Amino acid sequence: MMSYIKKFSLLLFLLSSATIFAQTDTTNQEFLDPSKNRLFFMSTGYIQSQEVIGFQVHELIGYQVEYSPLNFIQLNVGWGVFRNFIVGGKIELYQSDNFLRAFSLNFDAVYKYQNKEFTRTYFLPNINTTLGFDILQLNLSLSSYTVEKFKRIPVDNSMGEDDGYRGDKKIYLFPALVQTGLMFNVKKIGLKIIIENHIVYNGKKDGYTLALYSFGVRKYWKSSFIDIAFVNFTKQSEPYSLESFFLPYLAFGFYL
Repeated sequence: MMSYIKKFSLLLFLLSSATIFAQTDTTNQEFLDPSKNRLFFMSTGYIQSQEVIGFQVHELIGYQVEYSPLNFIQLNVGWGVFRNFIVGGKIELYQSDNFLRAFSLNFDAVYKYQNKEFTRTYFLPNINTTLGFDILQLNLSLSSYTVEKFKRIPVDNSMGEDDGYRGDKKIYLFPALVQTGLMFNVKKIGLKIIIENHIVYNGKKDGYTLALYSFGVRKYWKSSFIDIAFVNFTKQSEPYSLESFFLPYLAFGFYL
């Protein structure tokens, strides 16, 4: 099964690259961003266009396929080289040309493929909003207060039970994750300048910490896009002391 996934991932990479190069002569035309449903990592209040299939490649290690059967529902499937799989959907509840541009809910379940079976590890519900004007848009994303993490629990041998695992699940409660994004959209040349922040709650002692932020650009055409950015990962090693490092980020995709 994994060999077929690797072959499909390679095909997705080649098709995305070919589509981007084929559209480089259309920069004088004005298009809407086909990837309006996301910034770099976070989701926006929009879904992608109806009856359009989207194929995305992230950092050459993550792949995603999206499809919107209706004008308010989006379905997506993702996978990575580390044998993680994501199955989810998104419902757009509101869209307008006013200051509140769009409002949506999305749900993602994350699975791990190991020992020839799939184990669900996370369930991630999110609330997404998009605010702004024609050029400047502010994207806000708020996750739910609970995240289910499923884990196989080892058997306690001190109770005289056999070695092995109980196929049980253990649920951890995660406080809210807050995501904010700022985007400048220059439609005449198909270019977006994007800034994105992720704030996580590390417990009552440490409080909220800026865990990840990114900045970069997106060049988009009628049916393809490419993102180039820098991502900063930040962790709190000691109270009032932060450690951070930058990594380059690349993503691209095409739409049919």
